[in-house]
Amino acid sequence: MRQLVEISHLPNGVTVASERMPGAYSISAGLWVGVGSSAEKPIVNGVSHFFEHMVFKGTQKRTSLQIAHEIEERGGSLNAYTTREHTCFYARTVREDFSLALDTICDLAMNPLLEKVEIEKERKVIIEEIRSYEDAPDELAHDVYAALHFKGQGLAMPITGTVKSVRGVGQRELRAHHASVLKNYPIIVVASGNVDHELLVGKCRGLLSKKASTATSKMIHSPGTGHSSKLIRKDVQQANIVAGTSIPIQHKGRQRLSLSLFNLIFGDGMASRLFQKVREDNGLAYSVYSGIDNFQGCRAFNITLGTDPKRQQRAVDLIHKEVRDLLTGGLRPNELERAKTAILGGIKLGLDSPSNRMNRLARSVMRTGRYTPFAVIEKELAQIKASEVMEVVEELFLQGTWSAGAVIPKEGAKLNLAPLLDFSK
Repeated sequence: MRQLVEISHLPNGVTVASERMPGAYSISAGLWVGVGSSAEKPIVNGVSHFFEHMVFKGTQKRTSLQIAHEIEERGGSLNAYTTREHTCFYARTVREDFSLALDTICDLAMNPLLEKVEIEKERKVIIEEIRSYEDAPDELAHDVYAALHFKGQGLAMPITGTVKSVRGVGQRELRAHHASVLKNYPIIVVASGNVDHELLVGKCRGLLSKKASTATSKMIHSPGTGHSSKLIRKDVQQANIVAGTSIPIQHKGRQRLSLSLFNLIFGDGMASRLFQKVREDNGLAYSVYSGIDNFQGCRAFNITLGTDPKRQQRAVDLIHKEVRDLLTGGLRPNELERAKTAILGGIKLGLDSPSNRMNRLARSVMRTGRYTPFAVIEKELAQIKASEVMEVVEELFLQGTWSAGAVIPKEGAKLNLAPLLDFSK
């Protein structure tokens, strides 16, 4: 009997993975290139994101209009995104249109035209996108934090680049980037749904034949060492604050799951400590949460707060107090078990969706090179103890180097971010 999850490696280094869902009407397919903003030189910061935009402007096989219409007019969807470590092109279609979807996403990555006229038009679009982020205080606060915390590393640079760097990206830079995609960075294709793995592998072998090397190297990022804060005053009505740290990945032990459990307990969702204490009990914020970014080599943890400037200092001090209470008092009864149940429930709900399965399989392959079955995760979660979670908590708040960025109104109260830089007392 054939396995539901299969992984193959093509001679040119492309990894092809699939998860079969026999009863599904649709298939989700994605192509991940192992390059994002963190691998860029500052002078061309944003070139990965620019490339992601430009492939939709036409390929050797398709006009931009064909790219926009072929899949959508059949009820499917086609899109792309760039992160600090990856560029992804993905589609979802009914099973009968899977060959079209796969051909399209491979065509985008392999055969973009990158014409000068289209580059100049798209440059204007991207600059407007950058300006929209600069006008969004929550987005800007995250970028300020990242620039401080990961100073000197590629992770410090914004994914979209800056207006200045994007103005310096032309046809030569984009074609050089495309050449690097074909030569220097790993490519992974993942499909989930009613998909035949052998058919997928056979098609990828032809569609991705331009991939010219077996490159599998990964950029490894060290934890950030920036220990500072920065306030930006703008014409806004709310204070937006981001504080965070990062820790090295422990290849032994169950750090990733312990961190995920802690994040659920502390700041992910309405039942979390942050939401209950800051919003429900004290009414100090509409938006308050924590999150995790898993990079190659380190894991980043951050706290995000959006609040009335009149209450900003009280909210910051309350977050500091909540962390101190956690460090001194540990986990509360049943907190760990509730978090375990929530994680397992979330995974199970995602199993109904080909898109969720595709993304989960892709993350697993990119992170470890293999697939981690649900049963293995369930077993590992059951074994994690409160002491393991508290080890991660202490590593984050007592050993981690913290940074903070904030965007607050031009006029108004002062804000002291020092409580978010030191949780030792």
